[in-house]
Amino acid sequence: RFNAIKELCRQLNRFMDLCNGRYDKKVRVGNISSQNLSPVRDLLSILRYFTSWRADLASAGATEVEISSKFFFANETWEDLRYAILGITSLSVFYLHAVPTAIIVQRRLSTDCLEHHFGQLRRKVQGGKPTAAQGMRATYIAGMVAMLRSAPDPYEVIRGSNVVYDDEESDGTHCT
Repeated sequence: RFNAIKELCRQLNRFMDLCNGRYDKKVRVGNISSQNLSPVRDLLSILRYFTSWRADLASAGATEVEISSKFFFANETWEDLRYAILGITSLSVFYLHAVPTAIIVQRRLSTDCLEHHFGQLRRKVQGGKPTAAQGMRATYIAGMVAMLRSAPDPYEVIRGSNVVYDDEESDGTHCT
């Protein structure tokens, strides 16, 4: 009787499990690696489900306002869902291409490094309220330092060594 609601709950539950790296029958389902791309495929399948649902509403004659206010998620929620899925899948594709031995742990993806960076800015600037120019300059400098710290040795890249660059003395102004 409530099959559509059950399926919606199943899809959202699966989405949350994949994003949080939950266990499914004692197997972690959220970690993504070159050897385990099934979470990426699952996320894209979830996106297809919601995209198809939205398209079905439009083809049934529902207006954009009706879709976003009565029959589907609000536009903001729909955008967030899409961006979350596409962001995770894009990150996985690009990062795993660059570092094939890496493992992406979904539940650890956050904005903590940015929050730490802005905290450092406030701490370093007199009065704790940096101007836009001070913030831009400090961010530029931090980005340049991070780029130089994490620049791979070209000879190691050529030899194919799997060197992981993680600056233990990081001041938190960049993500590692």
